Amino acid sequence: MKAQIAARFALALLLVLLLASLGCGPRDFVLYNPQVCKSVDAKGNPKDPTTTFTTQDAEAILHFQYRNAPANTTITCKLVFTDAQGGRYTLPQNLDLTPGSHKGAFKLAMPQGQKLPPGSYEATLLRGDTQLGSPLTFTVASARGAPSPAPAPAASSRTKPGTAEERLAEEARRHGVTPP
Repeated sequence: MKAQIAARFALALLLVLLLASLGCGPRDFVLYNPQVCKSVDAKGNPKDPTTTFTTQDAEAILHFQYRNAPANTTITCKLVFTDAQGGRYTLPQNLDLTPGSHKGAFKLAMPQGQKLPPGSYEATLLRGDTQLGSPLTFTVASARGAPSPAPAPAASSRTKPGTAEERLAEEARRHGVTPP
């Protein structure tokens, strides 16, 4: 009788361990299907995925899906912008996720509705210090037929940034980020 009880207990323990290993136990947070797009529809789905924008675009959207997000999960989008002159600026942006499995998006836009400045962009998603997948890259090129920006006066004589690159640099400085 004791042998049968011990065998049933061992079998029950083995079954619990097997179920836990098959995914019936706690699950890990997963971020998947990140992509850059021009917009998101009313249901939160990406529209017009692309890696090329023009200076006529006002924003780029970094869309992703996730599952098993515990409460108080924050991810960071570390955006590195390299302007036409080779200046590099890093702008971090945080997003608190809704617990569970959902869709999310970072809106990458200039302040006050300004257009995106030309250059190359690299977006890295992080949870704490852990990188979530490979960085996403995209470019912003001058639109055909768009007027070229006028040369800016020397920075020392300016009271407010004028070119898109200067506005992005100013935004970076406001967040305590300086180019290397």
